[in-house]
Amino acid sequence: MKPEHAQGDLFTVNSLNIPLQPRIQLQKAIIVHWRKPQEGWYKLKTDGASKGNPDISGVGGILRDHLGRVIFAFQEHLRTNTNTQAELRAIHRGLQIFRDKGFRKIWIETDAKEIIMLISSPRQ
Repeated sequence: MKPEHAQGDLFTVNSLNIPLQPRIQLQKAIIVHWRKPQEGWYKLKTDGASKGNPDISGVGGILRDHLGRVIFAFQEHLRTNTNTQAELRAIHRGLQIFRDKGFRKIWIETDAKEIIMLISSPRQ
């Protein structure tokens, strides 16, 4: 395996017995747990990305109920956007679908720290 392809989690690489050159510094895995929303609520998990920031981009998301059941999922290809624009468009599109289906109580989850800070800023 070429060193540039060995990015990520040391546990996975070792468990697959993949030989690596020692100059690569791998990160340890972090266990992440998905939490269900409260009964009567829905959880919308979104993501957006841009190939070149800015460049062609895409968005997607999944909505689950309090039992973890998938209610809907979506993905769309977009034109040129930055990563920030793509993340915001993912949330916006998910909220549009959520509203159009008549749902009201939502918990939004994203992995984009910049977006969380932007949305929760008192300057909005």
